[in-house]
Amino acid sequence: MKTKKTFKRIAITATAAIIASCAIVPIASTSSLAAEINITNSQSDHTYEAYQIFAGTLSSDKTKLSSITWGTGVKTNGNLMTDIKGISQFASCQTAADVAEKLGENNANKAVVDAFLTVISGYLSDSPTGSTNVQADGKYTISGLPDGYYFIKDKDDSLDDKESKTYTDYIVEVIGTKTINVKSGLPTFTKTVGDVNDSDGTSADGQTSADYDIGDSVPFHLEATVDSELANYTSYQFTIHDTLAPGLTIEEASIVVKCGSTALSKGTDYNVNLSTSDSDTFDIVFPNLKNVAAVTAGSTITVDYTAKLGSNAVIGGTGNPNTAYLEYSNNPNDLSKTGKTPENIVKVYTYDLIIDKIKASDSSALAGAEFKLEKKVGGSWTTVQTAVKINGNATFTFDGIDDGLYKLTETTIPDGYNGIDPICFKVEAAHDENGVTSLSATQTEEDGSAFSGTALSFACSPNAGTIEADIKNQAGSELPSTGSIGTTPFYVGGGILVAAAGVYIIVRKRMKNNDNEK
Repeated sequence: MKTKKTFKRIAITATAAIIASCAIVPIASTSSLAAEINITNSQSDHTYEAYQIFAGTLSSDKTKLSSITWGTGVKTNGNLMTDIKGISQFASCQTAADVAEKLGENNANKAVVDAFLTVISGYLSDSPTGSTNVQADGKYTISGLPDGYYFIKDKDDSLDDKESKTYTDYIVEVIGTKTINVKSGLPTFTKTVGDVNDSDGTSADGQTSADYDIGDSVPFHLEATVDSELANYTSYQFTIHDTLAPGLTIEEASIVVKCGSTALSKGTDYNVNLSTSDSDTFDIVFPNLKNVAAVTAGSTITVDYTAKLGSNAVIGGTGNPNTAYLEYSNNPNDLSKTGKTPENIVKVYTYDLIIDKIKASDSSALAGAEFKLEKKVGGSWTTVQTAVKINGNATFTFDGIDDGLYKLTETTIPDGYNGIDPICFKVEAAHDENGVTSLSATQTEEDGSAFSGTALSFACSPNAGTIEADIKNQAGSELPSTGSIGTTPFYVGGGILVAAAGVYIIVRKRMKNNDNEK
């Protein structure tokens, strides 16, 4: 007996009437090798095969088959009849005609039809009676078929390497020329990221890209729709594979899985696998979606979670890519097979602020300063980064900022120089899944309004993800201690004034005494 991996069920509503018409009626044949099967399927890339189960004489109205014998698409040697008779309804059958008659009698009993096709699927001939070529437009024709009762299926393994494809459930038809419209169910899947501006409170869900500060929790949203033909499966695998960039760390406690508005139970409805055998960061696994009470054909399943952006995040235009795809049962005739959706990619960006401390006199590097960077979050200023100092402690790099309103404050002033007032500036960026398309920084007043003075100039590179500015310090005023004037004249002048004051006091005292003597 030729074995199959697994057999699924037939779309009984499309075939019951055909099976019922398999009466044994002696009517003359009206065609020979002229019949064809036309199959319409919204999906492309199928290769269909037709196996003649029963041969016979087709009635003039093309609905009944008489003088029935086994067809060329079935291996009749071995235990075929024994296995068929193992189905209680077929226990008395001796011939192909007997089997066809029992099929007609039990056409409304799905379990009986399923059991029969399970047996037949294991005895199909090595070569089909006819087959289609792969079509791109979803229309398929198998021509040159002799009259008979046919078992139609996708060629084994023909869709295994193709994304977003599902195998067609087994079809049985009485053939004269027939047109079959196949209902093809297909799940869908998307991954998006939410983008938030901490400073003005605006947010946008469902994005393909976002920018964040290092240390932020980044919100992701996964959404899948369930196959509309879920009923054709007795069991249904459903696994979401998610891979985060190295700069992002999953926050497991944040994972929420729902079907529509109904929260699903971890460990009962689904499992979270953080130790995957592949490169995935984590998987959301439904071993059998049909066991989840809330799920029906066409349901929407969502997964929401956050991941923390770490200090090892990539800066700038390359971004931090995050991918996900859905793996799903795609063959109602073989439960071991799965298909997958195309990968969805979203990116998270972050930027560097670079401050170069220089002397106002000659623009040379000036060491000795310290800075604090704050961000306007929820109406108040929050310290967001500690600078990394390079270039002889004259260049300060604040790694991992995003769009928003910032304030740079000089907390330590270089010795001998005047300090600067705090500098407020707004960072703005545009980006998509392909990169950062624009990046700018503009000095503002503390409330974010336009700056009233001469604004600081920033040099921005979208590709590198850098925002750079020169901060100049003026030297403090000093009294000179050497040179043509120096301090000596001031000391001499001071001494003369002191001496003159003493003489004046003595003279005044003597004059007063003389006046008293008179």
